[in-house]
Amino acid sequence: MRPLRLTMTAFGPYAGTEVVDFDALAELGLFVVAGKNGSGKTTIFDALHYALYGILPGRRASYIRLKSDHADDSTECQVTLDFAAHNTQWRVERSPKQKRSKRRGTGTTEAPAVATLFRLNNGTPTAVTNRVEEVRAKCAELVGLSGKQFERVALLPQGQFSRVLTESSTERRELLRTLFSSEIFDNATSLLTDAAAQATAADRAVLERLDHRQGVLTDELSMLTGHVAADSTDSSHDALLDHQRAELASQTAAVADLNATAQHAAQAHQAATDIAQRIKRRDLVRQELERHTQADPQHQVDLTRLHNARAAVPVATHAQSLIRHQEQRRVADQRVFDLHQQLHHALAAAGLDPVSSPAHQLTKPHALDDAALDDAALDGAAHDVAALDAIADRIDTFDARLTDRRDSALHVQDLTAAIAQTQGDLRRLDNETRNLDEHHRTATARLRQVTAELTDLDQAADVNECETALRTAEARLTQRTELAEIEIVHSQLVRQATELDTTIDRLEQARDTAVHAQSAHTSAQEKADLAFAAYKECERRNDAVIHYQAATLKLTSARSALAQARAESDQLWDAFIAGTAARVAHALVDDEPCPVCGSCEHPQPAAIAEDGQIVTDSQVAAARERSDAIQTQVQTIESDIETLRAADADITSLSTTELAAQITTTKAMALGARTIADETRQAAGLYEQVEAELRQVRTDRTALDDELRTTDQRRSRLEGALGAAANEPVAILRAQALDAASARTQADQLVERRAELTQTVHTTEQEIDTIGLNQIATQSRRASSADQLIERQQALDVASERYTNADRALAECSRTPVRADQDLEVRARAARHARGLITDMLTALARQHDAADAVRRAQSILDERLSQSLFTTVDQAVAAFVEPHLLAQLEAQTAAHITTTDRLHGQLHELTGLPDSPPDLAALQLIADQSSHTFAAANTALITATTNLDRITSELRAIESERARCQTTDLDTRRLERVAALAKGDNERNTSFENWVLAAHLRDVVELANIRLARSTHQRFQLCVLDDGENKRGTWGLDLGVEDTVTGTQRPTAGLSGGELFQASLALALGLADAVMNQSAGVRVDALFIDEGFGSLDETSVERAIDLLDELRDRGAMVGVITHVPALLEALPRGVSVIESPNGQGSTIRQTPRAA
Repeated sequence: MRPLRLTMTAFGPYAGTEVVDFDALAELGLFVVAGKNGSGKTTIFDALHYALYGILPGRRASYIRLKSDHADDSTECQVTLDFAAHNTQWRVERSPKQKRSKRRGTGTTEAPAVATLFRLNNGTPTAVTNRVEEVRAKCAELVGLSGKQFERVALLPQGQFSRVLTESSTERRELLRTLFSSEIFDNATSLLTDAAAQATAADRAVLERLDHRQGVLTDELSMLTGHVAADSTDSSHDALLDHQRAELASQTAAVADLNATAQHAAQAHQAATDIAQRIKRRDLVRQELERHTQADPQHQVDLTRLHNARAAVPVATHAQSLIRHQEQRRVADQRVFDLHQQLHHALAAAGLDPVSSPAHQLTKPHALDDAALDDAALDGAAHDVAALDAIADRIDTFDARLTDRRDSALHVQDLTAAIAQTQGDLRRLDNETRNLDEHHRTATARLRQVTAELTDLDQAADVNECETALRTAEARLTQRTELAEIEIVHSQLVRQATELDTTIDRLEQARDTAVHAQSAHTSAQEKADLAFAAYKECERRNDAVIHYQAATLKLTSARSALAQARAESDQLWDAFIAGTAARVAHALVDDEPCPVCGSCEHPQPAAIAEDGQIVTDSQVAAARERSDAIQTQVQTIESDIETLRAADADITSLSTTELAAQITTTKAMALGARTIADETRQAAGLYEQVEAELRQVRTDRTALDDELRTTDQRRSRLEGALGAAANEPVAILRAQALDAASARTQADQLVERRAELTQTVHTTEQEIDTIGLNQIATQSRRASSADQLIERQQALDVASERYTNADRALAECSRTPVRADQDLEVRARAARHARGLITDMLTALARQHDAADAVRRAQSILDERLSQSLFTTVDQAVAAFVEPHLLAQLEAQTAAHITTTDRLHGQLHELTGLPDSPPDLAALQLIADQSSHTFAAANTALITATTNLDRITSELRAIESERARCQTTDLDTRRLERVAALAKGDNERNTSFENWVLAAHLRDVVELANIRLARSTHQRFQLCVLDDGENKRGTWGLDLGVEDTVTGTQRPTAGLSGGELFQASLALALGLADAVMNQSAGVRVDALFIDEGFGSLDETSVERAIDLLDELRDRGAMVGVITHVPALLEALPRGVSVIESPNGQGSTIRQTPRAA
């Protein structure tokens, strides 16, 4: 990512619109952002971070009031950033939540936060998204870093240099977690722990469930077969096979015979039922047609009313339009009168002569009739326009003189501030002159000392130094050759990564298509389910009608049979009573007592009836049982009929023919919906295939990222070791190695030392000459500042005189004297208000004229439409007019009458050719019911027996299979528990998986930091990672220390001096930035902004810091430094200057032109 251009409006201390051209600063490479404390230097990089991520960086992330206090309500706070990423230029525009002036009316309103991302094609923006969260996510994706990571990679904020170095292990762990997103490893540890616990509990539950289920199945099998089964799977299977062979074969054959008989009886009954229903439907249609014919007279009346209503529509519509135009005319007249009154008051407040107005403008509009208003408006229009134009000219003159006086006052204030600034520059130049004199004396003394040492040197050869130079050159040549090979490999890997990214984009689009099909499939499936539910409901209602009709016939037959059975029972009872004497006489035995009189003699026993039959009590009881059984059947049928009526209240009026048509329609709709659902399911079925392919490509991309990261780390190490030589061609380094080998045989100590001292003498002499030139330049700038002070004083005198003249000119223009600046502002506002009222007055007069014309046109059109209609007056047309919704109802009513007539005649035609009376459904229904009930009972018994046997067999097999799986699952559970314990910290180092990963990242950061720290400190000390940490658990490898390369001892980072702390912190921050970019798989941010931190360095340390920053620039990065250190301000080009307004009303930005 490379920033190109930043635009800020009303942001922070910047009241207006300020622009920073990073593209121009990239040509400078290394530059300084200069300005006073609190002027807004840091705000530039706050705006850059806010544009990308929607929040401020660091501790200011919670700030929500971003709009400048110096900006007025009409200026909206906005930040725009153009940047390059992924070989494309982008623009992000972002505005925070803020108060702004209402676009209509007065006052302010709360505007929500707004963000838009554009893609720039040759400077032409194309919107990508305008959702705030989507813009933030897309910017993070383009940059390749989160907000926290971007702070550490591109923004080194004020006061945050030493945080990573000095904070505790706990705080450092949280920082590293944010930068390297290691929470995924902590989440993985938690998931492993939860998965292990769940797996153990699941295994235990499965075994308990299997034992319980097998016991239940054994008991059920014993009840089914009638034999006690053993509590084992093999014994249960044997018992099932024996029962199937013995019982099921005979039941299956009997059910097949009964099914054929029941189907034949049902078909005969259904044919007769269809004929009876069509006859009933014919009678109902005839009755409905007779009732419909009675409404024909009213239909003719409706047709006549509809014709008149249609003819009245044009006249009534234009009558309403005339009324609206008349009301608009009255509103326009009132507007002219109100504006005249406001103009009169505004001119009086501005101190100007009021406008003269004709009498018609001073009269209330409602005081005249329409005709009078027309004449008055047209006669006074010319006079009003001329008078208003004259007043506008006077207001413009008065406003111009007010503006001249205000500008003169501001010019006087600016000149006064400039004089004070020039006086401060003179004092600073005096101090600079004294410093140069001191530097000149120091350099002269150093020159004398070096010259004396040069005189005392002996001549001797220094072979060791030449040997060292030779080895160094050969090592650099070897490292540079390896670096060239790595760069070729890196280019190939980047090309492969680009191809994989293209493949990932294509697969993600295919996956999105499949996901869309999945979401559409749910809707399609729901529609299919609803269609099938409607189809099943129609079938249910059809079955209910058939059942209802059969039950009705069956009830009639049952009631007839009940009456007959009751008659037979009563007859048998009467016969039983009448034959009591005969039964007793028949039972008498000689010489045995009579049960009635007790006599043992039976001279005249009762005679038996003529038919010779005696009715017994068992016959009477049997007859009554038959009657009660039929009574129970009647009650059952009545209950069934009531149940059917409760489920479908309109069942008596339903027709099986209509229901059959509905079944056909709903079935077709259900099949169509099922086809659509199947098509979407097939499209969604590709999701798994695409997702698997996408996972594989992403796995390849991750592996490639790891390889890229390894290559980048090797390249960074070699570049750090080579320094500036990393940019030198291999041929040059090879030539340097040959030169060092040649010099090895020729060099000696005296020549080498003399050359060094001679160079020192030359350098010191140049320094003395430079100091002399700087003294001359300082004296020249002081003389120039003195001349500038005189010129500004003279300009102040001229500006004061102009201010006095402006006061006199303003007094001549106003008819009332001016008392103070506040009075001037009041009059200026009143004058501008009057100027606006004049414009409104001219517009209102034009609208008044247009309203009068509209009334005349509307009246003319109404007269024309009335003459073309069949009405003589407007009142007749209005009386015949019908509202549109009532007219639509009337049209629908007449059309419905015609449609109903055609429908009834068509239905009657379809029902011709039927017999006059329906067939005997009761007899056919009785036969069908008996056959169906017999088959249903036998089939139900067979299905129940088969289902139970199949279910028991299936469950026994499932129990066997699940027990076998449990043995394998138990081994997996034990391994999962061990892995979870290791990841949680149950290992020899007592550290968790996440802390181990963070320690590895920290070691990479320290290794990268030491490369830069070795050059900036001449390898005096380096950073190291302490394995012990602050305690024995959870912080292993996250503590930092300092290792002294001279003594070999380690000490805490708290012992570093101010300069050492800054150097170590800067190196660690840059190493952290390199590590984060390496971790982000080739992400590169070609910009680095450093905020303060150089104040604690001495002169030598500042030079080394500049060398380190120069190295970053040489490697293609743009480096911006916010600092107050004079050495940096003098040594580095000033790219951006933040200047505070003299009157305290915000700051402005001045940028250095492009580099030559």
